Amino acid sequence: MFPAAMKGITKFVDHLYQYPRVDQLHVYPEDWDDKPEEDKKQFMEQFLEHWGYTIYRTYYGPGSDEQWTKLLKNITDGVEKGLAELEEADKKPDAVTKARNWFRLDARSLPTTLDGLTLEDLRQVYREGTGGQPMRGLQRMNWGTAIFMVADAQVLQEPDLNLLKVADAEYDPVAAVPKNSRVGAQRYFGWFTIPTTVVLDFYNFMDIFTFEQTFNHALPGTHWDVGCK
Repeated sequence: MFPAAMKGITKFVDHLYQYPRVDQLHVYPEDWDDKPEEDKKQFMEQFLEHWGYTIYRTYYGPGSDEQWTKLLKNITDGVEKGLAELEEADKKPDAVTKARNWFRLDARSLPTTLDGLTLEDLRQVYREGTGGQPMRGLQRMNWGTAIFMVADAQVLQEPDLNLLKVADAEYDPVAAVPKNSRVGAQRYFGWFTIPTTVVLDFYNFMDIFTFEQTFNHALPGTHWDVGCK
């Protein structure tokens, strides 16, 4: 179930435009008001941004090369299918094409630096931008989003590649420890799994919820899926 804010293809494409702030309005031409609408539309295309996630591969065992390739295809196929099912997608094929073309799965696969890294290691890699600046969410309601995906042994050794691990780069393991013992044992560790085919659903869900709030929808387990309450 999509959050209301992003369930239509028009609103989804609109959120990909990162328009100038008030203090940057000088980028607009002085004769803006007199320009034809078509020229205005063309001018605005420069503010279009890619959307998606960085995914780190940390397992390089036997057969994992083929699994990695299939995993990336499963994710991309799921995104394309999801975009085609958004409201008004059948009436606005150009918008669907634009959303699909601007999706980026920033795949990082480098055994010399990523093999066997833990989630905490990857958080540091992400935060420091090692290997290049990673993708950040463009969600309108949650600008602090810093999420990455992980293809570790658990993910790549799954025959059907049904699972994908997602993690919060800003997770603080010290702050996450409950201060009050009466609330029970710690349950949140800054990661959970999602189906490989629902990356778009997850992305939309993150438009209105924080990572920890989304995790809470998966309780008592650590697997989030469409329809979790």
